[in-house]
Amino acid sequence: MSKIQNVDLKVVGVTFKNEDGSSRKDQILTLAERFKDRESEIKIDLVREPTNQYDINAIKVIAEDKQIGYIGKEYASIMSPLMDDCEEFTATVKGIGEYKNRPFCEITINQV
Repeated sequence: MSKIQNVDLKVVGVTFKNEDGSSRKDQILTLAERFKDRESEIKIDLVREPTNQYDINAIKVIAEDKQIGYIGKEYASIMSPLMDDCEEFTATVKGIGEYKNRPFCEITINQV
């Protein structure tokens, strides 16, 4: 079976607040300033959240140790069983910022 390679995805749920009350939008806009200069890479982690009350396949997108959203349901349903079987994925930021007053983050995913 072939590995998931170079898949570009939009992070979903970027307008919600995190459980600790922090704003995902604020985090994205802060990271966008850094990304604009391309001086430093933004560290992205993908973390399974099997206890998520809305989606048992949920995968959190963590940027620089703060959650900025989730992988969309369609791809999460493909990736989560693989992650549960100890498959690893890397993610890099393809684009990040604000468009029409809404935060966005697009990432590129690769299966290790």
